[in-house]
Order: sequence, then structure tokens, then C-alpha cells
Amino acid sequence: MNRVLRDIGVKYPIIQAPMGWIARSQLASAVSNAGGLGVIETSSGEVDACKEEIKKMASLTDKPFGINLPLLFFKDSSMVDFCVDNNVNFVTKLMRLVLTVLLWKALKAVALRAMKKLA
Repeated sequence: MNRVLRDIGVKYPIIQAPMGWIARSQLASAVSNAGGLGVIETSSGEVDACKEEIKKMASLTDKPFGINLPLLFFKDSSMVDFCVDNNVNFVTKLMRLVLTVLLWKALKAVALRAMKKLA
């Protein structure tokens, strides 16, 4: 197993594409459960529907999964906070996947440390 796979927590170097209107929790959890990187698409821009898909993942898999966030979700921090609170392991967008994964893990670690300090 190489370092990237180990750090992400997957078995195989398979990344499921966040295909619009298709890559929802059912597909993403199946890919994650099979050892790949399942990714939920959010191209609909329907924030509440996207949040429901992320919540569904908890009942469908305990494996790492990610979400493809459109830039409109970054206008405020609520979607990022929601992803951290719901154990999203990585986020993809306009960066290379590996950089995004490493950045997300670093941000998540910082957020978790800050929350522990506040508790």
C-alpha cells in the first residue's frame, strides 16, 4: 500500500467520479465499501439535498468518502462546517485530488484541535 492510499484510508487507487445527478450516497457508499474513494456530487446546488446525501452516508458506510463542492458552497463556512461535523474525509474541486485531500485533512485536524480546546 502506498502512502497516499494509507493516508486516505482506502484499499484501492480507484476514485469514483462525482458525476452530476448520479453520484449520490448509494453509489458513493458502494465504491467506498468496495475499497475505493466514493465521492458524492453536489452539482445540483441544492444545499439541503446535498446535506441529506452526506447524512445518509453514515448509515451506508463507515469507510472514507468525499464530496465535490461547487464554489457556491464556499460563500460562507456553513457547508465546510457541516462536512467536518459529518466526517467527510476529503473534498474535491478545482485542485488536484491529492492536494485537496491533504489540505482537507489538515483543515479537519486543525478544526478538531480547536474544538477540543474550546470544550
